[in-house]
Amino acid sequence: MFAKYVLNREIMNRKPSETDKVKVKKLALRVGNAMKYKFYFEATWILSLIFERKLGKIIEISDPRNQQNPTLSLAQSIQKIRSMQASPDYILLTDNLDPMLVERIRRWKIKRNIVYKRMTLITVADNRLEELANEGILIYKALNKSAKALRFGRSSPEKDNEIPD
Repeated sequence: MFAKYVLNREIMNRKPSETDKVKVKKLALRVGNAMKYKFYFEATWILSLIFERKLGKIIEISDPRNQQNPTLSLAQSIQKIRSMQASPDYILLTDNLDPMLVERIRRWKIKRNIVYKRMTLITVADNRLEELANEGILIYKALNKSAKALRFGRSSPEKDNEIPD
């Protein structure tokens, strides 16, 4: 029974397609350029897309049965990963992706939504957007380490997943 929930070796060992790598790298470069030129709103928008894709890829690697529904929103991806982490069937996911990191992404998403809603009512200070973008970049780096460790099927040290508050 446990074998059907263990990571599908074919998926786990497959290398991401070149287009997947290029897309994420291009998005990461765009975040860097947006931050450089102080386009914080755009940086947070791109970071949201990167989080969505990274979490979707983590779900795909961890649960091959989910391939029928690859387009999950950020909120749906977070919810799916949290439920998978609560299950004892996804040990490799739990070992490589810190639940606190997933919670941090969820809190960041809530902050992002609040800032975006306020933008329609009043102007939001640039420092608030800058803070949101910088926090997103820290989360991205931690998520990237966890995703790499999960993809290669090894446990990462806990300190790699820690991110400052």
